[in-house]
Amino acid sequence: MIPLPILLIHGFNGQPANWTDAQDRFPEFLAAHGFDPALIRLFSYGYVKGNGAPIYNATGDLRAIAHRLDKADSADPETRQAAVEQLSRDSAARGGPSKITIIAHSSGGLIARYYLSCQTEDEFQTRYRGNVARVIMLGTPHQGVDIQAALDPLPTPLVFAALSHLHPAFPKADLDDIQEMRHAMKTLHQAQREQLFGASSRDAAYEQFHPQSEFLRALNRPGAMPREIAYFNLAGDVRVRAVVNLGNRPAFIREKSLGDLLVSVHSACTIPNAAARYDTVIEQHEIEVALGGRGAIRAHVQMRDGEPAPIHRNLRSHPRVREKILNILQNSF
Repeated sequence: MIPLPILLIHGFNGQPANWTDAQDRFPEFLAAHGFDPALIRLFSYGYVKGNGAPIYNATGDLRAIAHRLDKADSADPETRQAAVEQLSRDSAARGGPSKITIIAHSSGGLIARYYLSCQTEDEFQTRYRGNVARVIMLGTPHQGVDIQAALDPLPTPLVFAALSHLHPAFPKADLDDIQEMRHAMKTLHQAQREQLFGASSRDAAYEQFHPQSEFLRALNRPGAMPREIAYFNLAGDVRVRAVVNLGNRPAFIREKSLGDLLVSVHSACTIPNAAARYDTVIEQHEIEVALGGRGAIRAHVQMRDGEPAPIHRNLRSHPRVREKILNILQNSF
């Protein structure tokens, strides 16, 4: 077995079980590739007081949640086991390195980064003590998520509607197909946002995701990230390309990246003022309209057979994302 200490941090509005459910089984995946299961830990956000009963703190202040990474002295075994210093000691006791690897999905990457930025104690008494070797982040919004912006995933159908009037061979049914595809993409995008943020915008973390938030400005300032740590960003990149051909020549071409339908590629791949390596998993959607003797529309998706789309919620389980994670881990020795 490979004694590599690995800490898994889930994203906003999630739970530790996101890593172990039937779709993910991420610790099993790592163990199947030789990594010591005793050194693979799940990070918990902890609990807050609800109406008479504690509730999981899935949407709390990311700074307060990050403090749990520094609680190796906690009396709670779940908290202590997932603290960086405890995992570091456990790894050394099993013949592994003292510096751990963090794999974080979505805002879990911001929690990890905030912890690493605490080179002196913050208001929550959090302090990074030097025992992280690398952080692998999946769809982390380093430059925020513009939550209020309305995303129009596909090119406007007005272009196609105008062509249908100019070219009598263009059938109305094809325009309906375009509208249906646009609607499907917008519905999927909205579901991504609702799954992550829910209906409320009052939570502290919701505000911290805003591109202009004080939280992100502080996190992205020069010198915030320790230079000795290796940072890796993996992002989903769903692309849509629309082409209208008049005869054998393109009359209109538009291509747009939708990121993972929640976080843009730029936000997920770029950490301001820090050196980070990045890679993307691309899925290409294409709409092609040919206007010649007969109007015709062909819509197809270029992707590997049997693969899920590289959208935000699928990044933990996507086979190409996992392949890239394994490559990083296996080249860490």
